[in-house]
Amino acid sequence: AVYSLMCRYANTNDQSFPSYVHIAKKLKMGRTTVARSIDILIVNGLITKEKRFDMHGEAMPNLYTILHVGGAPNKSP
Repeated sequence: AVYSLMCRYANTNDQSFPSYVHIAKKLKMGRTTVARSIDILIVNGLITKEKRFDMHGEAMPNLYTILHVGGAPNKSP
């Protein structure tokens, strides 16, 4: 479910940046479950996660990039 949501939110560069709390609310699951699901997606090579910070050093939502198995794009042109 988390992977599907990430794919739906992905931009043309296959990147999305929803917060754990936003994903948890949308999917009606706990934040910890979302974090574990994201870790599993990373370990299995389905997404990457990049921590982001604003110009004041405050944390921003992570940037997730969808990785495509076999190089197949996620969306139609």
